[in-house]
Amino acid sequence: MVLDAMPDVTIRTPDWLRPMESILEELNEGVIIVDSQLRVVFANEALIRVGGYERGDLQGRTSEGIFPPEDLPYIMKQHETGQRYRRHRHEFYVPRKDGGKVPAIFSARVIQGPDGKEYVLLIVTDISAQKRVEEQLRESNRRLEKRQMEIEAELSLAARVQQSLAPRSLVWNDVAVEAYYSPARTIGGDFGVVLPQGDELLSLLVCDVSGHGIGSALVANRIYSEPSTSSSARRGPACCCGVFTTSCMTASRRTVFTSRWPPVVLSSAAGAWPLPPQAIPRQCWSRMVVSACSLRKAESSVASAIQRHLSPPTKLT
Repeated sequence: MVLDAMPDVTIRTPDWLRPMESILEELNEGVIIVDSQLRVVFANEALIRVGGYERGDLQGRTSEGIFPPEDLPYIMKQHETGQRYRRHRHEFYVPRKDGGKVPAIFSARVIQGPDGKEYVLLIVTDISAQKRVEEQLRESNRRLEKRQMEIEAELSLAARVQQSLAPRSLVWNDVAVEAYYSPARTIGGDFGVVLPQGDELLSLLVCDVSGHGIGSALVANRIYSEPSTSSSARRGPACCCGVFTTSCMTASRRTVFTSRWPPVVLSSAAGAWPLPPQAIPRQCWSRMVVSACSLRKAESSVASAIQRHLSPPTKLT
């Protein structure tokens, strides 16, 4: 903004204000005092510095000589509000001499001088730094929102893939198998396998990786194919469980720990046999529970087969 209106050179700083000039000049905040006709009678050094003016540029000028015409209605409205309530506070800007705009808080108060005239005392606080931080936060929020939308889209795709790990409904002989999968979060660490092998064998496997979310889902997807491969090769439950546990242990080689609980439980019509504690990946958290049930027409018990095939646990370090 270029000062284009001639100031009223007859306007001087009131005599009653002169003893206080030295104090007002030392303030960090901008101070401007206008008379009842909105003519500047005093502006301290801080305000002159913010606007890039020279000493005396503002003296005697009105709003028309400082602000552009499009801003005058707003300025007059704020002035009327201040006159009504005798004080007012609002956010606007200080026009710089070079045409720039400095965002600021204007705190106005109507005062009466010893000469009996009314003046408006304006305290102007430069909030440029605050505005820069706000803009940086808005930009950061925009980036975060964009990234969040990308993550949600990826999780939506992952959820559809995860649904494919739930077994499909089927009827095997006189047995009907129905499955319903609903993770605690968008994705989870659960999956199931139903593998009919003729009329002689129906392999059922339900796996729950402890925990929720992406970590559990990745572990579940990593080991999903292992029991299917073992079952399709017609391996026994114990062999299948051994391959499955080894897969769990090797799902992550970075960090492992020894669980206090039996991490794998194999269940069948003949009972349940917990495996000894094994070293499992941290991604599996405290334990992993596997329920496997083999329905075989000619098989009365698999307990002896499980005990015969179980080998000592291996601990990863």
